[in-house]
Amino acid sequence: MMRSLYIVGFIYVFFIKAGNISYAQEIKVTNTFNASNFSAEFKWGAACAAYQVEGAWNIDGKGPSIWDTFSHKKRKIHAGHNADIAADFYHRYKEDIALLKKL
Repeated sequence: MMRSLYIVGFIYVFFIKAGNISYAQEIKVTNTFNASNFSAEFKWGAACAAYQVEGAWNIDGKGPSIWDTFSHKKRKIHAGHNADIAADFYHRYKEDIALLKKL
C-alpha cells in the first residue's frame, strides 16, 4: 500500500513539475512585457533605498549612518565593499531625475 502511494505521489509531482516547465517556456515565447500590457490609468513609479543610491557618505556635514559605520568595519562586508559612492545620486541627481522623466 505504502509503495503505491509513493508511486502515485511521484507521478503527481512529475506531471505537475513537467506542466509548470512547459507553461513557463510558453510564457517566455508568447508574452512580452511592455507598457501596452497596462491600461492608461496604470500609475508607474520608481523607488530606491538611500544607502544603496545616495553616496557622498561624508560630504556637507552628513553624519555616518549605522550602515556607514557597519560597512567600514573590517571583515563585515565581502571584499570590504561599502556604499561610500554607491550610485552617486548626490552628484548625479539631475541626470537621474531626467532618466526618471523619460520612463
